[in-house]
Amino acid sequence: IIFWNIIFLLETVYANRSTHNLKSFFVYYLQKLKEKPEFTNPDEFYFKMINSRTVGGIHRPKPEDNKYTEEELLLLKNKDMGYILQSIQCEKRFVTF
Repeated sequence: IIFWNIIFLLETVYANRSTHNLKSFFVYYLQKLKEKPEFTNPDEFYFKMINSRTVGGIHRPKPEDNKYTEEELLLLKNKDMGYILQSIQCEKRFVTF
């Protein structure tokens, strides 16, 4: 009976130790998370800050309407079609040989 009591005590000691380690880890982790914004540079600047804005706390890029003119879009589509046709021709050459 004494042997089982000692084993039970050891189990509780190890269980308490592991929960204590876990709690101390979370306290340390939360402390590091609180320190991180304190050490940031308030004068920090990124060019992405110019092209984005926050809406309800969520970063959204500025809408880029009419980035290309209609002529540029047609030219891009034609170039894409030319590339696709060229790749088809190349594939046909490899298949025939």
